[in-house]
Amino acid sequence: MEERFDNNDRFFYILSLCILGAFFVMAILQHTDVFKLTYNVEYPCGFRLVTGFYCPGCGASHSLTSLIDLHMIDSFLYNPFVPYVLLCVLLFVVTNTIALIRKKNYLHFRMLYVFIGLGILLGQWIIKNILMLVGITYS
Repeated sequence: MEERFDNNDRFFYILSLCILGAFFVMAILQHTDVFKLTYNVEYPCGFRLVTGFYCPGCGASHSLTSLIDLHMIDSFLYNPFVPYVLLCVLLFVVTNTIALIRKKNYLHFRMLYVFIGLGILLGQWIIKNILMLVGITYS
């Protein structure tokens, strides 16, 4: 493993800290009843209105809300991309925070992580639409 923490890694480390911070703020607000995320969506998905099919992002709001409420399985079933991203962000922040303190063994950002995420996003989209075609809906 490379020992150097370059500008690209620094950018993704700061971005990951921001994402993780936003998630924890939403979780705190949700659990203290200051602000409640709900499953009710007032505006329908434009993609679904036009095509009749789920979009790749369908279920992301439900997934995020379930994740905040610590319902991990529900979150994964609604849209597995959301918990995947949070897991990657958490691992990246924790690993690199430890590495910055110890000054070695940094976890570097790799495009492979993006491709895995895109594979998860597209895979769940295809599966949900196939299930819808055979009469099984998830929402």
